[in-house]
Amino acid sequence: MTEKPQFVDNRDGNTLTQAINAYLTDLERRLRNPPDLDVVTGYFNPRGYFSIADGLDRVGDVRVLIGAQPESDHEERWRHPGEPCGEDYQQQQVDDALQSLDENLEHDLDLLGFSREVDSNLQGMIDFLESDSVEVRRREDRFVHGKAFLFSGDESVIAGSSNFTGAGLNRNYELNLGHYQPQVTDQVRDWFEDLWDGSEPYDLAAIYGKRFQPYDPHLIYLRVLYERYGDELEAEREAGEGGIGLAQFQKDGVRRANRFLDEHGGVVVADEVGLGKTYIAGKLLEQTVHDRRQRALVVAPAYLRDGMWERKNAEWGLQFETVSYSQLRNDRQLGGDSNVLDLPKDEYQLVVIDEAHAFRNPGAQQSHALRTLLRGDPPKDVVMLTATPVNNSLWDLYYLLNYFIKNDATFATQGIRSLRGRFKQTQATDPSELSPDMLFDVLDETTVRRTRRFIKDRYPNATLPDGEGGEVRVNFPDSHPRRVDYTFTETFGDAYFEDVSRGLAGGEHDEHELTLARYRPSFYLEDEADAAELSLVGLLRTGMLKRFESSGRAFANTLERMIGQNRAALQLLENGYFPESDAIEEWIETDSDEAFDEMLPEDEDEDENTATARRPLAAAGEDVDRLRVDLQSDLAILERWYEGASAVAREDDEKLLALRKTLSGIVAKAAEDGERAGRNPETDEAEEFRQNRKVLLFSYYEDTVDWIIDYLEDVVAEDDDLSCYEGRIAAVAGDGAKRGVIREDAVHGFAPEASDAPPGVEDEYDILVTTDVLGQGVNLQQARNVINYDLPWNPMRVVQRNGRIDRVNSPHSHIYPHSFFPEDRLDDLLDLEYRVRQKLTQAARSVGIDSEVIPEMETVNQNFADKGQDIEAIYNEDSGAYEQEGGSAAAAAYSGEEYRQELREGLEDREEQITSLPWAAGSGFRGKHPGYFFCARVGEEMFMRFVPLDMEPDEDPVAGHTHLPPSDRMHARYQAGASGRVARGSVRDLGDSS
Repeated sequence: MTEKPQFVDNRDGNTLTQAINAYLTDLERRLRNPPDLDVVTGYFNPRGYFSIADGLDRVGDVRVLIGAQPESDHEERWRHPGEPCGEDYQQQQVDDALQSLDENLEHDLDLLGFSREVDSNLQGMIDFLESDSVEVRRREDRFVHGKAFLFSGDESVIAGSSNFTGAGLNRNYELNLGHYQPQVTDQVRDWFEDLWDGSEPYDLAAIYGKRFQPYDPHLIYLRVLYERYGDELEAEREAGEGGIGLAQFQKDGVRRANRFLDEHGGVVVADEVGLGKTYIAGKLLEQTVHDRRQRALVVAPAYLRDGMWERKNAEWGLQFETVSYSQLRNDRQLGGDSNVLDLPKDEYQLVVIDEAHAFRNPGAQQSHALRTLLRGDPPKDVVMLTATPVNNSLWDLYYLLNYFIKNDATFATQGIRSLRGRFKQTQATDPSELSPDMLFDVLDETTVRRTRRFIKDRYPNATLPDGEGGEVRVNFPDSHPRRVDYTFTETFGDAYFEDVSRGLAGGEHDEHELTLARYRPSFYLEDEADAAELSLVGLLRTGMLKRFESSGRAFANTLERMIGQNRAALQLLENGYFPESDAIEEWIETDSDEAFDEMLPEDEDEDENTATARRPLAAAGEDVDRLRVDLQSDLAILERWYEGASAVAREDDEKLLALRKTLSGIVAKAAEDGERAGRNPETDEAEEFRQNRKVLLFSYYEDTVDWIIDYLEDVVAEDDDLSCYEGRIAAVAGDGAKRGVIREDAVHGFAPEASDAPPGVEDEYDILVTTDVLGQGVNLQQARNVINYDLPWNPMRVVQRNGRIDRVNSPHSHIYPHSFFPEDRLDDLLDLEYRVRQKLTQAARSVGIDSEVIPEMETVNQNFADKGQDIEAIYNEDSGAYEQEGGSAAAAAYSGEEYRQELREGLEDREEQITSLPWAAGSGFRGKHPGYFFCARVGEEMFMRFVPLDMEPDEDPVAGHTHLPPSDRMHARYQAGASGRVARGSVRDLGDSS
């Protein structure tokens, strides 16, 4: 016979759990019918039920009475003024305690473990509470302090201090006494019945049943977002306003940027062109200079330093210093030889880098200067502004982050052990498999990145201050891309194209191959292969190819310069000297004249006494004869190509003829739109027609700009359709003047209303032909047409150029970007560039050169696949190609802005539902394998899993306790192993599922 419980204190194994379970087992053995159980408790939790669940299987009817307990029952509380008196005061205290009880029960539900065992036990408890033999009530008019377990059949009671909880039954130091005398148990039963009759039904099962309700999938999704970004959005609500006026999406960007500056000391602001990155930087400058009284430095291209940034000082009423890239390089404190900075470098707290992608090459002198500036004490904050953080490969972004992410393991807590390793893994991924989540966790902690499409969709009612105390709604023009086809070989002929193609591709070792021996002389020296020379050769091949496509003038001028250099090298050999290379040491893109000028100096003196380094031929065992043969072969090829290119007259250039036709169409469209609006171009409304026919025309090369200007000045004088442009054409290239007009005057005269021109500047120009010196940081939205005259070899440049006119609150509701394509040789030209890069890569590997010496060397296939997709989108007149940075690589630069905005919108309408959703609540999944998505949190960790309803625990690897590491908290990828139940999915899928 089991001894009846007499004294229970939860010490040394003498727990109330053990006592009750043992006693009920004994009662089941001794009694004919199962005993009934009545419980009075001040609190209840599932672990209390789990403790005596086995014993409860042996009872009949169960009644549970929960009594409210005051939060501070150990002390008296004075009634506060304004509170009710007497009975009402007592009831208010009880009501407060009952509310606290409800909240605590909800909280306990969230703290339950997240495992299949807990789910099973909890469902068993709910089934128990919902059964006909169980009833739960709560006393709501008075506090109840007594705790007791009454057993019928044996007429016994265990009373004391233990609540019906896991701690009360097992862990707390409690005192409970068993009573078996009828006179005692009868009085306790009468006491219970009196309390029971005065109590109200209480649906305890419903509280715990919430965990198993199939909630709206989007609600689950929003709750996950809330856990990830809730604290951040709460801080937004508390942030103050004032100072520089911003649209809401810009304010949100500032808040994100501030968080990254606080956590990492840096941020990349990579909003798409035209979204106001400058104003986000302005707000950050205001916080530093005005609010915190600290010093700030802006580093920008010279034309932006002298233009936009100079004006912002006065517009914002802030004092900050601005220097150009070259000034930064030349400052004595940063390794140069001039005194540029006004202050000692460590006195600057904030450094803003405009067009920061110019610093993506870690080996460049200006990059070294920036690193030197950012070193020191106290640590500086750096803000990097760029619409195109990825130009050639994802490594561009990596090197930008390196300016403020100094520890390779910074994101270890996000599951990224090595930042460099993550980029290497991502860059090596097959383009078809590259997805946004691969760099999501890095970008979500470092980058503010929004697209125009995102702003349109997520901030439809955004406004900006109008400068007069009011607001104006943010709008964007609709983009209508146009493709301009022309016949490439009509200008040069098929034979000429094939000749150039064979010569530039190289690697065939025949009389058609251009060896470029002049630029890689170390190839002819034993054991002296020079990586810089090999890089230069690759740049020259692709640079020549792009000039060939751009214009006969650009190609001929480059050939003429190279002919002079090859002749000089041959003369050196004749004079007994070996011609050393003048190869540049740094990588610079060759789709700009500045870079090519550095590689191919205009004048190469043949005098052996000049400063050019030469060695006597007798000083080493050079293969002089082979070098001489290759130089002579190259000279013959270059002269043959020059003769063909220089023979092309402007009137025979099919590309120029296509430009003339395009301009005629733009003029006709402007007239048509005006007539449709009921206006006459001969009246005072002529100004509007002029705005609509304004054209911003880009070429990579100054030689091509000159070629176009010469042609247009002639054609507008003789073509009635284009006569409206006569005398209204300007050009910009480099820092100097064109046709007697300096760059600033050309820009202001072309768009006086948009370019922040000084008061009184007249509208003088309707066509502005320019290189990419105007491709960034200039507002020219007074025009509604932009022309990309060259093949979009770098689609990012096209996005930037289009951004000059596609800007917030453009005066035009429609804009028209035009891109030229050689319809007969497009694939051949792109394939030729790919083959040049590929052969350069093979050559580098063959001599054991470090892969980083050659851009894109390890990822040439991927990068060209990405670029091919982007060019195809432009070719197909896809407006999205101009709104986004296109391609798979750019998609990886997704920084979670959409998630935060979705959460903001969700909180506006469903905040109570989102914040009160119990953890481990799931969403019914009605697919092929029905089940639940579950979310839970333990401490700082988030858990997610999919539990199929028809699976046994061992059948599906996802159906257990699946812990997602922090790196997968948002873009969670469910890996279901061999079962394939959830082969691949994401948190995002929850928002779209039914």
